[in-house]
Amino acid sequence: MQIHRPAAGYRKFHTVEAELHHGFSAIIDLYKNSKRYIDPASMSWQIADDAGKAALKREAANLIILIDQFEEFFTNPENYHRGVPSGDANLVLNLLLETARIALDEDLPVYIVFTMRSDYIGQCASFRGLPEYIGFSQFFVPRLNRTQLQQVIEEPAILSGNRITRRLTERLIHDLTEGVDQLPILQHALNQVWHAADRGNEEMDLVHYAMVGGMPVDELPDEQVARFTNWFEGLSPVIKACYHEPNLQNVLDSHTNKLYEQAAGYYKQKTGKAISDEDAKAVIKTAFICLTKIDQSRAVRNRMTLKEITNILGRPEFGTVEVGAVLDIFREPGNTFVRPFITDDPESRVLLDDDVLDITHESLIRNWEYLGQWAKEEFDNYTVSLDFEQQLNRWVKSGNSNGFLLSIGPLTYFENWFNAAKPNAY
Repeated sequence: MQIHRPAAGYRKFHTVEAELHHGFSAIIDLYKNSKRYIDPASMSWQIADDAGKAALKREAANLIILIDQFEEFFTNPENYHRGVPSGDANLVLNLLLETARIALDEDLPVYIVFTMRSDYIGQCASFRGLPEYIGFSQFFVPRLNRTQLQQVIEEPAILSGNRITRRLTERLIHDLTEGVDQLPILQHALNQVWHAADRGNEEMDLVHYAMVGGMPVDELPDEQVARFTNWFEGLSPVIKACYHEPNLQNVLDSHTNKLYEQAAGYYKQKTGKAISDEDAKAVIKTAFICLTKIDQSRAVRNRMTLKEITNILGRPEFGTVEVGAVLDIFREPGNTFVRPFITDDPESRVLLDDDVLDITHESLIRNWEYLGQWAKEEFDNYTVSLDFEQQLNRWVKSGNSNGFLLSIGPLTYFENWFNAAKPNAY
């Protein structure tokens, strides 16, 4: 796990880190020793007058600990491998469960919330004590109804001072389909619409939705057709091709396809050096294959360092500097598909060898068509490599017997696979 912390918070970070080594009650102890907790039995509370107690109450606060996307405990091999959680994973979970137990026993305002995909609930049995807590406290988040969807779309825009037309809201609600990616797709589309509307300086409307690939031009209001047509004619043929099937589900696919096609130009603009379109796409394909894996028939995220990705690419002409610069297009504000993102911090603009890269959300794997194909291709390659390794091991264990050499058919198959996949030591 990477933790990025500002220099100003460095001392506080180490204070908290040191306290967490003191046992499973460490989080409760930290809370009790902070000004956020009022102890009615303490001397400071008992001797305080009404004004003093009011001041203490203003400082007080509940503590909520949010463990988001807990399913990643099971999809990351450093946490969970072959059905067994790692020592660190057990340590973290025991700390959280003990915190919850003490909070319940002592009636403390400390709350722990786990969020996770429901299809991973069965694997929680790998952690002692966790199923019991889930059993009496689980809550399945229901589907949003039409009114709630309208609130999800409009209220954040209103709170941030942006404007959105009611007809765009209605169209987005109409276009939403069933599936696990309903909200991530909506969130991504709204973000792209906001960028298309000059980062919210214009009122977000149907024309902006069409500009991000959400709807075809022939369904726009008459007064917006000319604007879209003029804008679309200014695009290159390659980018125009990314709008082959406009709909809400394909906004993410269209967006990533555009970045994929623009990567070589972006690299030249960023570095002043040329890279071929083919090489830029090869770097992107390899990187996203590295950042994706098949886990029990599900495509999930797979974190990896920039150095590891570069080694797997296996192209001497491309070091970590070049690979990182190609991938930066997927880290830019508005294109935040790969973490760590590029921010206002100058240090975030250049990836280092040991930086851990991670796909932002698994919905990208399911909705970027290219990535879905690459993940399947990599899984097929992995399956073939296991078969190849078994054949090789049989021959070695036989003492290199001619009887275990491959016949011409399997031999040709594996040779063709090896030449196409070009596996290396990494």
